[in-house]
Amino acid sequence: TENKHANSGWNVISISNATIEGDVDLKNAEVPFFTILTNCYFGNAVFLNLAQFKSGVRFNNSTFAGETDFRYMSVGGAFEADGATFSRTDATTNFGHMRVAGAVLLNNAVFNGPVDFKAAEFAGFHADGVHFLRDSDFESMKVKGPTTFYASENHSAIFDGPARFYAMESESVIANAAQFNKGSDFELVDVKRHAMFDGTIFKEKARFYGGKIGANFQAINAVFGGPADFERMNVDGYALFRGTTF
Repeated sequence: TENKHANSGWNVISISNATIEGDVDLKNAEVPFFTILTNCYFGNAVFLNLAQFKSGVRFNNSTFAGETDFRYMSVGGAFEADGATFSRTDATTNFGHMRVAGAVLLNNAVFNGPVDFKAAEFAGFHADGVHFLRDSDFESMKVKGPTTFYASENHSAIFDGPARFYAMESESVIANAAQFNKGSDFELVDVKRHAMFDGTIFKEKARFYGGKIGANFQAINAVFGGPADFERMNVDGYALFRGTTF
C-alpha cells in the first residue's frame, strides 16, 4: 500500500491515496461505519455483491482496474463515486439490484466497459458529465428522486455505446446537452414529472415508445440525427420541440 492515510474512528473508516493490488472481497459483509476510500487504486477485482453498508460509501476519484461487482449491495446512506474510473473494458461494472437509501453520485465518472443498473433502486441518481464508453443498461431502475445527466464544468454526459432505459422509473429525467452517440432506448419509461433533453444530441435512433411523462417533455434545440420514435408516448403536460432538428 502506498501513500495511505487511514482513519478508523467510531463512526467512520477513511482511507485515501492507497494502492490495493489484491482482490477486495466483501461479499455478504456487514459494515456499520461510513466508509471512505478516496483517490485509491484497486488493481484487481472488487466484490461487494450482497454487502450491507449501514451508512454511506464514498469512492470519489478512485480507479477500479479489475472486475467490479456491486450487485445486490445495500447502502444506508449515499453511494458516491464522483470522478471514479472503471478501467476494465472486457467486464461489466454491475450495479444490478443494488439498493441505496440515499443518492448515487457518479458525476464525471468514466466507464470504459459495459455498465449494468438493472432493477436497482436509489433515492436519487446523478451522473453529470459521466462518460460511458460502451453499453449502459438502466432497465427497470427505480429512482424516487431525480435522475440527472447534466453537462459538468468539463464536458457533457456522453454515451458512446447503446443506452437502454427500458421501463425505468424516476421522479424526473434531466439530460440537457447530453450526447447519445449510439442508439438510445427509452421504451416504457415512467417519469412522474419532467423529462428534459434541451440541447441533447441523439446521433442514431432514439426510441420513446410507450413512455409516460407526468408533466412536460422538453427537447428544445435538441438534434435527432437518426429515426425518432414517439409512438404511444403519453405526456400529461406540454411536448416542447422549439428549434429541434430532425
